[in-house]
Formats: sequence, structure tokens, C-alpha cells
Amino acid sequence: MALAFPGIILYGIAHFALEDFIRSEKERKVYRALTAFGLTPWIALHLFYIMILYAFSWLSAGSYAEAALPLGEAVLTHFSWFPLVSEILMLLPFLYWFYFQIRQNTVFPKKMAFTNILVIYFLMYGIKSMMPDCPVRSGLVLQMV
Repeated sequence: MALAFPGIILYGIAHFALEDFIRSEKERKVYRALTAFGLTPWIALHLFYIMILYAFSWLSAGSYAEAALPLGEAVLTHFSWFPLVSEILMLLPFLYWFYFQIRQNTVFPKKMAFTNILVIYFLMYGIKSMMPDCPVRSGLVLQMV
């Protein structure tokens, strides 16, 4: 979490700075709302994983070591929908920004839309799927989840 909180601040600054490149004031407001809405699940997702890790650590260090793993697995299983929903909500500003760029509603040329993080994500996913099972592929999987 020590890295997640500064990360969310930088992530938010970058997203809010992008709205200056949108031509229409109405679309800026929509993008600003989507960005604010998309920042909440980002930090909530990190808190979710930290909560599981902290509970596991605290139980393992105490007299409840035998309950640590079943509890961690139960919480993760019960709330397995949470990471997916969080990631979908985090995608909204990226999708909207891509839409702006394709429609040339930003100051950037249309071809810049292909520098969108979603395009890069799918490109990296394709590269990862062609790689043999190795540590580098595992690292790509972790970075893309």
C-alpha cells in the first residue's frame, strides 16, 4: 500500500491532465467524472488484496496459524468477483479516451489512438500468449492482471 497511494495520486494527476486535450467542454466533464469514478476501484482493489495479506500475516503470527490459509482462501473465493468489477470500472476512462481520439475530439492526431493503454495491453497479451511457459511470461501475466 505504501506504493499504491502515491501511485493513485500520480495516476489521477495524469488522467485529470488529459482532459485539457479534449476539445469539447461537455466531453471534458464526462471524462472528468469517469476518471474520478475510475480512481475509486483502483485503490479499492489494492486494499482488497492488502486486507487478505494482512489477515493472513496477522493470523499466522498469532495463535490462529491453522486458520490463516483457509480464511484467506475463503475471502478470496467469496469476493472473486471484486477484482473483475474493479478492473472493468477502471477501464471506462481508457475506453472513453480511445473513443475521443478515434473521433478526433482531442488535439492529437487520430493515429495517436493506437498508443492507448488498451491497445498496448492487447498487444502485450498477444505476445504473452505466443511465449513458452517461462518466468518472463509469468511476469507479463502478473503485470497485465
